[in-house]
Amino acid sequence: MSKVDYSKAIIYTIRHNTDESLIFVDSTTNYNQRIYQHRHKKVETKLCKTVDEMGGWSNFRFAILQECPCKTRNELLIKTEIIRQNLKATLNSFLPINDEVVETKQSMLKKEQKRATQLLKDLYAKDKELAQNAVNDFFKDIS
Repeated sequence: MSKVDYSKAIIYTIRHNTDESLIFVDSTTNYNQRIYQHRHKKVETKLCKTVDEMGGWSNFRFAILQECPCKTRNELLIKTEIIRQNLKATLNSFLPINDEVVETKQSMLKKEQKRATQLLKDLYAKDKELAQNAVNDFFKDIS
């Protein structure tokens, strides 16, 4: 397997031709190959579902947003994620993930779980029925 040359990285978008809110942001070191993969690989992602629902790839345009020479994959992922958030991309199913990001997210999740548990305990002490409804709503929202 050949080593990836991140100095040739680019960040690109896929946008719907008329609905500018439908945007996908990603990065690659081989743009033509990546576009081919998007067009020909059937995967259950938000992007692929939306493309099918909106009449196919002819209704979407690919564009290189910027050249993004990087030294490492993580550097490219971070830059891509910043742009994805700035453009409010709606069609990305997966976020760029590396070990640091996973560790940070797990730590944040544990803190949120502790906070939510305490809030529910406090609420339960005040009103058992209201607390049960809050728990049911929470699990309905995440399922």
